[in-house]
Amino acid sequence: MPHLLDPFNAEETEAFTTTRFIQGGMGWVDLTSWSGKMVEIAFSLKQPTAAPVATARIYHLTMDAWNTPLIDTIQPMEVPGDKDATIEISGENFAKETKAYLDDRATQANAADRIEVETIWVSPQQLILTVPQKLHPGRYAVTLLNTDGTMYTFPESIAVGTFNFLPSIFR
Repeated sequence: MPHLLDPFNAEETEAFTTTRFIQGGMGWVDLTSWSGKMVEIAFSLKQPTAAPVATARIYHLTMDAWNTPLIDTIQPMEVPGDKDATIEISGENFAKETKAYLDDRATQANAADRIEVETIWVSPQQLILTVPQKLHPGRYAVTLLNTDGTMYTFPESIAVGTFNFLPSIFR
């Protein structure tokens, strides 16, 4: 139910909410009904008292059409390191010319070190990527870049190679 926010009788409308954890997730709201009006946008994060600490970061806010690529799922999330592997990405807003890059932990801060991978566009909701065998074992982020410059990174989303653990020997 709308309630009074200020002397001008502004209405408060909850435009986006989620109860699920979204790793690097995005939300969007169609503000068409407020076109030509002054809009104040407020963000809040609520969680149960005993829950682990949660954070919300706003790093990009636009009033234009939402074209940012968004990754919902990656299958498989683990690939062998000794041969090329194919992964399927499901999500939204994939353009026919979307480029995909892999970043390991060491190079995520430097865009010049990103590794571009072969990308096959299936639909606006599906891409097929080829992970090359030349990668060293580790965890890699997947970054998608649309031709309009919109970009999305899913951090540490693919594990390349097998992780072997050596036994500890104590004396």
